[in-house]
Amino acid sequence: GERRRKSSCFVPHSFVCLESVVMEAINGEERDMERRLSKLLEESVVSKPESGEINSSCCGGKGKSKGQGQPEQGTGEVGGVKTKASCCSGPKGATNGRKSAESAGENISSCGGGKGKSQAQGQSEQGTGEVDIVKTKASCCGGSKGATNGRKSADEVREDVKEYYGRIIQTKEDLQTSACCTEEKFPSYVKPLAGMVADEVASKFFGCDFCVPNVLENTSVLDLGSGSGFDCFIISQLVGETGRVVGVDMTDSQVELANKYTQWHADRFGFEKSNVTFHKGYIEKLDELGLDDASFDVVVSNCVLNLSPDKEAVLTEAYRVLRTGGEMYFSDVYALRRVPDNLKDDPVLRGECISGALYWNDFITLARKVGFTDPRVVQSEPYFVDDSLMDKLDGTEFVSTTFRLFKVSNLEATIEDYGQAVKYKGSIFSAPAQLVFDRDNIFEAGAVVPVSRNTFRMLRASRFRSHFDFYGCCSKKHFGPFPRSQPITI
Repeated sequence: GERRRKSSCFVPHSFVCLESVVMEAINGEERDMERRLSKLLEESVVSKPESGEINSSCCGGKGKSKGQGQPEQGTGEVGGVKTKASCCSGPKGATNGRKSAESAGENISSCGGGKGKSQAQGQSEQGTGEVDIVKTKASCCGGSKGATNGRKSADEVREDVKEYYGRIIQTKEDLQTSACCTEEKFPSYVKPLAGMVADEVASKFFGCDFCVPNVLENTSVLDLGSGSGFDCFIISQLVGETGRVVGVDMTDSQVELANKYTQWHADRFGFEKSNVTFHKGYIEKLDELGLDDASFDVVVSNCVLNLSPDKEAVLTEAYRVLRTGGEMYFSDVYALRRVPDNLKDDPVLRGECISGALYWNDFITLARKVGFTDPRVVQSEPYFVDDSLMDKLDGTEFVSTTFRLFKVSNLEATIEDYGQAVKYKGSIFSAPAQLVFDRDNIFEAGAVVPVSRNTFRMLRASRFRSHFDFYGCCSKKHFGPFPRSQPITI
């Protein structure tokens, strides 16, 4: 049978009065927002999308993508970052009066005060972000570079995963968990597309139903951990013959199966030639596959990040290959506390997407570190685990979550109100009446709604731009935290 693990929330009695005060303040802010929105609509200042590239200024303007995953940010990012000129930041290289990364010198990289230079790209800082196999320099725990304290190496972890999905798991029914699936099942418009995929490909699909965003026509999409190619062949139909889909997987049998059916699906879809290609390789090393900087509009992944031994490298590479305004949209499993080391090398727990799961807050920290400043939760729910595995977990709980991460300039780490609003036109064929952008932003067609500056910038700088009208484009007056904002929680 299955056991559903639920987290609980305890609010001390002493916080009740404080909570009522906070709620009163929020209600007052919402009333004020309604007054400001009415005034904004009376002025009828609608910012229409312009043709051409998007600007990287506060209004979502033109900007080239930074090299090797370095974020363009004016505020909100910890650590020194290189910035381009924009309405929110100083000249290129300036960090608002702070020292540059080069002039800051060496970082203290150990809890004991030991000196260590900042790590090269893809290597994580201990204690935050990556809780998996990591390469480390001198640290409070000692050991030499590359040491893993007796645990399996990254290559050994990958071999375990290949074995699990290449030989042990033959069908989805062999999995002992809910495979990181949220309730984001196949939408009605996807069901006929899924029916067009070859039966053999579908039978070797181990992902979570459907984890693909809206608005993919004529785009370039990269699927990390593409497996048998099931998602890729559905996306192939959504991007159309002029779009492009690339799948990356490290398991020989899965890549061979996917490649076997590329032209078969092109013929079935009525395409002159296939718009899908598959590469055998590691999702942490996309550069080795010849995937260029800023070459994709969307990166998707279906319950694969937790399997990687170097999650920072995966996110860094995803950021690198995305164009400015692009997004990473993916589902995965997260732990509600850091997974004990003794569980991480268990091949079954690893293959079942459990022992490699990042602690929720570590993921948020890591996403922001590589440049995805404002991670958005689309959906999150408890993770189902067989009773046979529960005893090993020692009370560690997990959730399945779909995130969207945008590569957009000048997003802030907090959700702020600048008196801006948007109106969804209802022009997305898969969402004519309502667009679920994230858990906190659900847009009804034709309704003008206030949004935070980050949401405003995400919509305006991305492929969603032509589907919205924008009000208060370059508003500089700050009204405080966005009233309906909430922390990134489960």
